[in-house]
Amino acid sequence: MSFLSEFERTIDKRTLAVVTIGLFKTCVGTTILSMPKALANTGLVVFPLLLFGFGLVAHYSCSLVARSIDIMGGGKHIDPCKVGAYGLGDTGKWITLGLTLLDSWGSCIAFLSTLADILRPLLEEESVLGAGSVWTSQWVVVMSCTALVFPLLLHTKIAGLAWINILGIVALLAFVLGVFVEAVKNNQGLAGAPTGKLDTDCVVALTVVAFAYDGAQINVFPFYRGMPPVAKGSTRTKGYFVSLCCGMAVALSAGAYLCVAFLGFSTYRGDTKSDVLDNIDNTNLMYVCIKIFFAISLLFTVPLTLFECAEVLRQVFWGTGEREAIEPKPLLRVRR
Repeated sequence: MSFLSEFERTIDKRTLAVVTIGLFKTCVGTTILSMPKALANTGLVVFPLLLFGFGLVAHYSCSLVARSIDIMGGGKHIDPCKVGAYGLGDTGKWITLGLTLLDSWGSCIAFLSTLADILRPLLEEESVLGAGSVWTSQWVVVMSCTALVFPLLLHTKIAGLAWINILGIVALLAFVLGVFVEAVKNNQGLAGAPTGKLDTDCVVALTVVAFAYDGAQINVFPFYRGMPPVAKGSTRTKGYFVSLCCGMAVALSAGAYLCVAFLGFSTYRGDTKSDVLDNIDNTNLMYVCIKIFFAISLLFTVPLTLFECAEVLRQVFWGTGEREAIEPKPLLRVRR
């Protein structure tokens, strides 16, 4: 039986598309704004190599998570704490809980802070709220955004956030299109740009690229739980298909990063700032549209970022009903 025919029989394409889009959306956050500067600090050759290398690491780590869940037998209530407890007992459970909280809330704080930085100048326009208004303070804007997304955290199944994924992806594509339009208008080309650099700025850029795919690993869990079981008799496991989706999501993320990086750098060259939005002319409508589209994309990423964190807290502190026993099942042999 060919791979394609087994693929069709094992799991439907729509499921793989939904999981891939969801993982892609969780990968792309505020880091995309720093990609043009990262390209300027590393060079035209080194930057894609770094992005590709960290992409391979991200995909491999996601595959390890998916395979670990397979080894534990899957289950509809599997979460990071159960994996930690399986490997290290109660110590592993609490270590995993702490890492999950740090990863999720660290990203969430960065997203909300960036949202406030984007929205405050727009709200301070005289035609809106005006400068100095209490409603345009950093904390008020952050808390307002938090209040908007909080009801979405009450979902207990990732499928309930499918429409959030779609709206977020549309807004992200609109943002990339806006950057493309700006590049067409003010493009300076790539002639004379360095192919590679090795200095302190390159080290800073390395840390930016290292976080390019942050969030994919932790979100393997909700999408694994949400994916239907594979067909009986299949030689492939659910973890295999989640890993496949992770690979496609990482590739799409790398494509988005490369697109924004090259467009932004070719437009502003030596004047490229660490946040590409700071480079865009703030006196025209295009600037406002680009900011609003990215803000919408970021706003819809927050509930996806916090989804597994909320699920872990529910299971650890407010879990209801009988906890399912974790009984490892022998893995089916996966054909290479």
